[in-house]
Amino acid sequence: MNTLQWIDARSVEEAVALLSAPGPQGATIAKAGGLDLLDLMKEGILAPARIVNLQRIDALRGVDFSESAGLRIGALTTLADIANDATIRRRYPALAAAAAHAATAQIRNAATIGGNLLQRPRCWYFRH
Repeated sequence: MNTLQWIDARSVEEAVALLSAPGPQGATIAKAGGLDLLDLMKEGILAPARIVNLQRIDALRGVDFSESAGLRIGALTTLADIANDATIRRRYPALAAAAAHAATAQIRNAATIGGNLLQRPRCWYFRH
């Protein structure tokens, strides 16, 4: 395993600053749930020098709905939270069903919607 820096960002502004600042030799990567990142590191596809953990940024978490603005889902909201949210289940049943059927229950409890939208391809020719 390579040596790396682990930094817990406490705000969106801090995360942006850390991700855009020059860091140690190598890539700086954001981590939310980290499931895809861990796989990429284990397979030797990525070897970041710095990981910025986003999990402590509460502003990126949660579901909010208003008639005027519609639905807002924070990037750190887990698939399980989306599947179980009463407003989403009532107003957006297809979204709730899709989140409820993605992966396994253990992964739904950790995987974030932001990570799912931004994950690298999982196809065999990319991974090998």
